[in-house]
Amino acid sequence: MNRISIIGLGWFGMELAKALEGDFEVVGSKRSVPDEKFKNIEVLPLDINSIGWEKDVKRILEADAVLLNIPPSGAKSKDEFVSKSKKIIDLALELGVDHFVFISSTGVFSNDQVSVDENTSPKPGGGNGQYLVHIESHLANSAIPNKHIIRPGGLVGGNRHPVFYLAGRTDVSGRLHPVNLVHRKDLVNLTKAVFLQRPGQTFLHAVAPDHPSKKMYYEKAAGYFHLSPPNFSADSSEGKKVLSELSAEILNFHYEYLSPSHMLSTIRRT
Repeated sequence: MNRISIIGLGWFGMELAKALEGDFEVVGSKRSVPDEKFKNIEVLPLDINSIGWEKDVKRILEADAVLLNIPPSGAKSKDEFVSKSKKIIDLALELGVDHFVFISSTGVFSNDQVSVDENTSPKPGGGNGQYLVHIESHLANSAIPNKHIIRPGGLVGGNRHPVFYLAGRTDVSGRLHPVNLVHRKDLVNLTKAVFLQRPGQTFLHAVAPDHPSKKMYYEKAAGYFHLSPPNFSADSSEGKKVLSELSAEILNFHYEYLSPSHMLSTIRRT
């Protein structure tokens, strides 16, 4: 059985580990190992801000395949996040990792790009996207035999949904922007398909096929949860629509949640 290492057993990473454990030997990392024991998932400590982090990560990289899932907030600075992510990729190559997957973001595209697919060159407009694109490029140009960069849209699931942040806010921009969301369950299943199939396409998008406008969707979502709707400004910018049809076709993947509206009933408010 092949061994998969997941660097970053967080909100998404742990759900992925649980989904993979029947098909792979799974090991993963957390900043501190929890007291909770997982039957078939080995959890190892890794804090990339610690002095001995490279020694710890080498142990985790003893695997056939690796998924890097550390957000930019995981490092003391964004530049440090980039350099350490690149170092992990380089160490994986040195240690003979055959398959490396990086969880990036649709944030590598700016809103000015309007419509983007898996073959569109990213032009980040700022934020974390400008840092993620450097890691994407480093992995894409590395000599690791199998490499994939997955760009999820905004993630929802469990008790997470953007409407809880937007509810009641005023002068919210982007009323006409398409919504680019993906349910955690769909991202888990798509990522599992990437490990099982190892497709030839390097860049893969994970975004629900339906893209309602931001204003229409978040007003509906606020009503669903009995929250005050956000108030949108009158700007007429188009925003970006992230297309994911190519990835779904290559992987023969079918979204369980085709529309952001279908995701609402799965959210648990706390």
